[in-house]
This record gives sequence, structure tokens and C-alpha cells, in this order.
Amino acid sequence: MNKIIELEGVNVIRNKNLILDNISLTVNDTDFLGLIGPSGSGKTTLLKVMSGLIIPDTGKVTFPSKKKLKIGYLPQSLPSLPNSPATVMEIIASGFDSKPFANNKEKIVSIAKEMGIDKLLYLKITQLSGGQIQLVFLVRALVDAPDVIILDEPSSSIDTK
Repeated sequence: MNKIIELEGVNVIRNKNLILDNISLTVNDTDFLGLIGPSGSGKTTLLKVMSGLIIPDTGKVTFPSKKKLKIGYLPQSLPSLPNSPATVMEIIASGFDSKPFANNKEKIVSIAKEMGIDKLLYLKITQLSGGQIQLVFLVRALVDAPDVIILDEPSSSIDTK
């Protein structure tokens, strides 16, 4: 068991409000962690701190792993893409850590097929429903085989089957 994310005394303040108060947490490579709490309790902020997207006002966040940690992150609120010319394939390909697209096309198609969105790959992202867009960004978070997967409300827009 190896430590991969460590938070020590983390505080986050936004608009003079204390969002995270003295949070200390260790995540090991074998852990599965779920956060439950009421709206506005700081769950999303904590996930963003853990993924390196927010730097805490005080305290320390470390990634003790000897290698560069790859984090797949699915945000709660997806970006607004009203006029985006990007296809689903292009959005998913942007999840790779600077590898040439040609080397990854097969992997994208394979994962998209597993997730049931392979028929959407050549559509523009603007042609999709909210649930389909959520699935596309989930595949994007998973496509580069991350060491850690951080999902914030991953099923909020997805239809259940």
C-alpha cells in the first residue's frame, strides 16, 4: 500500500467563507473513497484540491508517489460548449497526456464502445444531450489509464438503464 495523495491541515477560503477547515487525509493506491454531504459542504472543493486544480490557502497537498501521478477528473459542472466545432472523438482525445492522436484512435474507439457511445464519436459535441456529454467527459477522464480517478457527481446527468 503506497500513499498517492496526502493533505495536511488544508484550509480553503472563498469570499471570506471557510470552505475546508483543517482537512487532513491520506489516500493510498488501493483506496476507494466516497464523499457524502449536503450541498455546499465543500465536497467539490475538496475533490479539486485533491486533483491539484485548487491550491489551498493554508496547509499542504502532496503527491508522494515516485512517478508523476496521472489523475482522471470528471467535474460536477461540465464546460459550456454552445458553439464548439469539436467532435466527441476530439474531446475524448484531449484526455491523453500529450500523445499523438493517431496512436490512440483504437483505444478511444474501444473505450467508447465499452461505454456505449461509439456511435457518437464523429458527432459534434453540440449535437449531444446532457447525459451523453457527461458520458463523453467520463470516457475522457478514463482514456489515458489514470492512476487516480476523481469523479464529482458522475451520474448526475446520465440516464439509468
